[in-house]
Amino acid sequence: MSIGQQIQAWRMTRGHSIDDLAAESHLVPHVLEEIEAGETDPCASQLEALAAVLKIPPAWLFSHPTSFRTLFDDPE
Repeated sequence: MSIGQQIQAWRMTRGHSIDDLAAESHLVPHVLEEIEAGETDPCASQLEALAAVLKIPPAWLFSHPTSFRTLFDDPE
C-alpha cells in the first residue's frame, strides 16, 4: 500500500472528509486528493501536519490503521 492509501485509510478511520482534513492541516483539498491518489508524495511537513490533525505519530502514517487496532480496541 502506498503512503497515500495509508493516509486515506487513516482519514476515513478517523471520520474526516478530504475537505476537513485538508483545512485542518492547512493543505489545499486537491493536494490531499493527489497525495491519496498516489500522484504526488507528501513532504515531511505535510506528513507532520496530517498526523497532528489525525492525532497519531507521523510514523503511523506508513502503516494501515488496522495494524494498531489492539491499541484502540483493547480496554486494557
